[in-house]
Amino acid sequence: MSFMKKTSRNHYSPEKTRKLLEMAKDSISPDFIEEALLFEVKSLLNVIEYMESQIKEVETRILAAWETLKDKHYLQTIPGISDLMAAMIWAELGDVENFQHPDQIVAFAGYDPKVKKSGNKEVISGPNKRGSRLLRWVLGRAVVQAKMHNPVIKQYFMKKISEGKHYNTALCAAAKKMIRIIWSVEKNKKPFQVPT
Repeated sequence: MSFMKKTSRNHYSPEKTRKLLEMAKDSISPDFIEEALLFEVKSLLNVIEYMESQIKEVETRILAAWETLKDKHYLQTIPGISDLMAAMIWAELGDVENFQHPDQIVAFAGYDPKVKKSGNKEVISGPNKRGSRLLRWVLGRAVVQAKMHNPVIKQYFMKKISEGKHYNTALCAAAKKMIRIIWSVEKNKKPFQVPT
């Protein structure tokens, strides 16, 4: 039961889980097939549990390493960026001094627009998705959090939505805004403050 609740991310109610188990018991199959399937399911559950424990261990080590660096950085002062996200962003970017302008980080993360040229025509479409896939993923998660907890990102995201932008387009625009904030706090070595 707890496995179903956990793996379904609370989408399966206890009643639904019981119903599934009853249906599995009532299904027609030879005993050796049931035993083989049961063994396979148990093996997969063990693998999942092992992987989850390894992920927790890696996260613990990342956070321990970040604790030693945290005093020199201001990423985690930005609402929406947890210590783990800050460590991942810093690990991908390195020293922000290597970037003279936030647009360079935008390009590094793969959020700059894709440009296709043919003759005299130039078509600009979504993000080019070159660059650091991990940085793009972490920034995406950070923006989802920030649009709930960071008034600057929330306002910018809602502005893009009110302009008629698609949800994902607004998220990309908010990610670019987040990159500019990251660049600013790290470059100026000052914690994030909501402008008044």
